[in-house]
Amino acid sequence: MESALDKSTKLNFKCCKYHYLYCMLRSNFIALLLLSCGSVFCQSPKTYSVPFIKNKSGVLEVDLKINGYSKRFIYDTGASAISFGQSFFDELLNNGFISNSDIKYKTKTSLADGSLATVTAVNIKKLQLGDFELTNVEALVMDVPNAPMLAGQTVFERFGTVTLDNNKKKLFFTENLNQLCILQRLKYVPCTDQQMTEVDQIKHAIGADAHFNIGKVDVETNFPIPDKALKGIAKKITIRYFDGNDKTAGQQLRSKLLNSGYTDQDIFVEDMAPRYAMGILSSYIEIWIK
Repeated sequence: MESALDKSTKLNFKCCKYHYLYCMLRSNFIALLLLSCGSVFCQSPKTYSVPFIKNKSGVLEVDLKINGYSKRFIYDTGASAISFGQSFFDELLNNGFISNSDIKYKTKTSLADGSLATVTAVNIKKLQLGDFELTNVEALVMDVPNAPMLAGQTVFERFGTVTLDNNKKKLFFTENLNQLCILQRLKYVPCTDQQMTEVDQIKHAIGADAHFNIGKVDVETNFPIPDKALKGIAKKITIRYFDGNDKTAGQQLRSKLLNSGYTDQDIFVEDMAPRYAMGILSSYIEIWIK
């Protein structure tokens, strides 16, 4: 017959076994929770690199790819944009890396000697600097003799730090997350199909800005939009976020649109989290165009 001592020993063993399993499960759960929290709230800034050379004057030059076409540019943090001469534009045009349909507008600018020169703004669909890539970047074509090839702030303004490594002959660029608008998804919702042209204009303005890091971009194309959904759209542009943590991103988008020609009266930023019945929808914003 089993003694009371034996029964007590078995019971203690079972308790210790279950307690051990409980502790293991709890520690694994906490580890997973910390890992997931780190991925959401502790996003590390990305660092990109590009090789450089120094020309005879000691000026740094880097290779840029314009729609896949590689060319050496001067690394110039004092320049406001990517710029090059008419001869290089013709080179891109003749080799099929750009087309006349990519021309956005033409204007005049004053040169250092006081003369006027024609400047043509063109859209670069894909710009690559080392392992860093931007889409829909505005570049300036200078119609002047011997115009330099300049890589300016259009690319570099999104970075917090730039490090020059003379041993590796590389420039290292680290993102400034405080200046970035980071979203997993952005959706444009034109109230009618007549706003599609305006959607394209806004997409271009946001897509060409290095401060916006957006994963997926969608456009609503199922028309007509239900009347019930349109009732809350009072202004020309309504920016809707569904998580309080995305309020800053919504305000950044508003600022960008204000700089693109819209006014305060045109834009409304709306917090949808209290009204959204399906819970929090993080890192997602809708831009409604009326």
